[in-house]
Amino acid sequence: QAQESLAAAGAALAVQRTPPAGAAAPSLGDTLQACQEALRSAVGDDARAARIAQEALEKKCLEARDAARRFARVTAKWKKDVGELDAAVRQLGDVETWAAAIARDVATVSRTLDKAAANAGGAAAQR
Repeated sequence: QAQESLAAAGAALAVQRTPPAGAAAPSLGDTLQACQEALRSAVGDDARAARIAQEALEKKCLEARDAARRFARVTAKWKKDVGELDAAVRQLGDVETWAAAIARDVATVSRTLDKAAANAGGAAAQR
């Protein structure tokens, strides 16, 4: 766009340099005024384009911020769900360990009772 601005200023200057046939040459003041107007117009166009680009960038930034917030909410929910699943699996492991310990204790008690019964039966036979 800077090139377009310079081209517009150059065109304005060229128009001022070549007066129509039979017309008086423009004064230096008129030439400077034409250049200033061309530059003012070009700068104004550049400023409008910059403002439009800035507004578009701000809109994209807001969209990105909103997307990041949504992502953070979803990941927080997933983290909570995974934590709850982990706790449930750990509890299940604890229950399995507890059940295995009870089964070992019951087996020990059963063997002890069998031995006691065998010893009691042998002692009764000896009487």
